Amino acid sequence: MEVQGFASQRRFGTPVVSPLSESHIAEVYLIRRSLEGLATYYASTRIQAAELEQLKQINRELHIAVVKDDPVSWSQLNRTFHRRLYAPCGKPLLCQYIESLMDMAAFYMMALAKYVRPRVEESAQEHAEILRACEDRDPDLARHLLEKHMVKGVPMLVDYVRAHANELTKQNGDGHRRVRRPGP
Repeated sequence: MEVQGFASQRRFGTPVVSPLSESHIAEVYLIRRSLEGLATYYASTRIQAAELEQLKQINRELHIAVVKDDPVSWSQLNRTFHRRLYAPCGKPLLCQYIESLMDMAAFYMMALAKYVRPRVEESAQEHAEILRACEDRDPDLARHLLEKHMVKGVPMLVDYVRAHANELTKQNGDGHRRVRRPGP
C-alpha cells in the first residue's frame, strides 16, 4: 500500500493510511481508461470464440453475485472479466501496467463496495455490449465502449470520497489517517 500511495510508515511507528484522494481516483481511472481501451482494441482483433464464451459466463456470474449482494464475489469476477478480456491483446507489458492500476483501483472499490452496487449492475450490461463489439470484430467500437464504461463510475467514486472520507478514516494530529476500527 505504501508504494501505491495508500499508506506511509513513520519511523518506529505504526503504518498509517493516507487520506483518500479524489484526484488520485480520477487519475487512476484516467490512465486505466486509456490503457484498457488500447488493450481492448488489440484483444478484439485476436479474441477467439471460446474466450468470448468464457467472458460471457463470467459476466453471467457477475450478474448473479450482484443480485445476491455479494460484493467480494462481484469484485473478483469483475476483475477476472477485465483481465481475461485484455489477455488476447498480445501485449504483456500493457497487461502488467493495467494489473498494477487494477490493484490501485481495488482499494477504492472494496472501501466503497456497498455504495457502487448500482454501478456494478449497469457494468454487467456494458460488458455484454463490449463483448458484442468484440464478436463483431469492431475494435474501434469495442475500445469506445470500454473507455465509456471505465469513466462512468468515476464521478460516483469521487463524490463518495468527498462526502464520506472522514467516515472511512480518522484524522491523526500529523495529517495522516488511521483506518477506523469498529468496536467499543
